[in-house]
Amino acid sequence: MECVAVRRSRIYELDVFRAICTATVLLGHVTSYPVGSLSTDSRFYGLYLGVNSFCRFAIQAFLFLSAAVLVHSYAHRWKGLVSALAMWRRRLLDLGIPYVVWSVIYTFLAVWRGRQIDARTFLCLLATGKAWDHLYFIVLIFQFYLLFPVMLRALQFLRRQPLLWLGIGALVQAVFFMWDQRVFAIPNRASWAARFGFYLFAGMLAGLDFDALQDWTRKNKWAVAAVWAVSAALNCSVSAAIHLKTPHALSGYGELIVNIYAVASCLFFLAVSQWVTARGGLPARAALSLSRASFGIYLSHPLGLAIWRHLTATGNPVLFHLSVWAGGAVVLAVSWSATAMLKRTKWGWMIAGK
Repeated sequence: MECVAVRRSRIYELDVFRAICTATVLLGHVTSYPVGSLSTDSRFYGLYLGVNSFCRFAIQAFLFLSAAVLVHSYAHRWKGLVSALAMWRRRLLDLGIPYVVWSVIYTFLAVWRGRQIDARTFLCLLATGKAWDHLYFIVLIFQFYLLFPVMLRALQFLRRQPLLWLGIGALVQAVFFMWDQRVFAIPNRASWAARFGFYLFAGMLAGLDFDALQDWTRKNKWAVAAVWAVSAALNCSVSAAIHLKTPHALSGYGELIVNIYAVASCLFFLAVSQWVTARGGLPARAALSLSRASFGIYLSHPLGLAIWRHLTATGNPVLFHLSVWAGGAVVLAVSWSATAMLKRTKWGWMIAGK
């Protein structure tokens, strides 16, 4: 029997959290274009850089979320190899087919832009998630799915020692970082799950007892908000110093600051998700709708942004800034509605995911 979570209560806070992460990913990609193309002397460069730096927690948060959801879905009825095979068959197929389809689409886009890609290069891009900038995340999830049975067994063994479990996750990530920086530059380092090891370990622990995490964030919401605000300010200031090549006392600790900010953001936006869910109404319904369409939006929005930028290219500064923000809104609306429509069709999941 396939091990699924249809009998477990749905955690609506995680749906809202997913919606926040989806919007943040889109916002990061919207602002990365002006950050890369504008002169640092531009009046609005600081705004774009600040917003882009704010979005630097999104991938870590998505990995945390994915791990939490997977453990919540399977841990309570895991039956060893039988469950592992059922999980792999379902998850890898649901994820893999849309991934291949979009890798082909983005490869054609790259060829149209003038890049030379043969069959061997395409297979390499497919294996590393490099067909387009955002697809490496899918490769990270593939790796996590493959490792999940072993990691779940280890989590169940150490479930009464949560700090040790989190310490192992932090150690995995730290060793990967130090090896890449001091020993050997790891190729395609963004495509290795170990680079984000702590977030996968933390997400799995959260999925084992999400109520406990919610109680903790509810009791400590103001402390979480304070740490998040301070870490956000530090992250933005260090990011600006690195981009602008200006001296900063903490520039050498950029990786550590980004990770503190990412962890604080996960906790802060979980608290925000609790608040949105409790209040209900239009914001909660919109977040749930966005969450259901999140995978399709994630896969398709870079294509929409590329088309928008091609169609609205201009040398007029005012129109440029307007097109940046308008493009984000239009691409979100189109990808959101297109995903919702595709999900109603029999084969739409092959493009929009399930």
